[in-house]
Amino acid sequence: MHPAYFQTCFSSRHGTEDWPERFVIITACATTGESWTDAMNEAENRKLEAVLQGRGQWMRAVTGHSLETKYLEPGWAVELDWEQGCDLEDQFQQDAIYVVDGDALSVTYCDGRRTRVAALFPNEASLLRLISALLCGQSDEWLTSKIHLKMNPGHPPGA
Repeated sequence: MHPAYFQTCFSSRHGTEDWPERFVIITACATTGESWTDAMNEAENRKLEAVLQGRGQWMRAVTGHSLETKYLEPGWAVELDWEQGCDLEDQFQQDAIYVVDGDALSVTYCDGRRTRVAALFPNEASLLRLISALLCGQSDEWLTSKIHLKMNPGHPPGA
């Protein structure tokens, strides 16, 4: 799997209070290594948004970004299970999706190499990048409230 998948951070303009315990993060833009015009990426993202809205499931716009390259990619956090997310990403010719299950974050292949979990984020810092990116999208009021995130480095996520 391309290392860029493990360096991705996500942000959202939506608070996380109504986010489900399990969801996938999916996109419709050019896959890693391909180059599409901005218009092509925007058109595919609009198509994906229409498909998701047609399903009537919980969804929130997210932006995936690289801290190194400053690349930004629109996407969707959507309440789908892993198989449904992979089927949809296959339809949009994507390599992989991100899966959030409680406090476990993984990235999985969705193409012919489809596996349940292709790779877990390699370390706590990768997971913290996602959490930090989500927090960046919160309102100042939410950020200043008395909410604390507690990481237990001696136990894997979900344990």
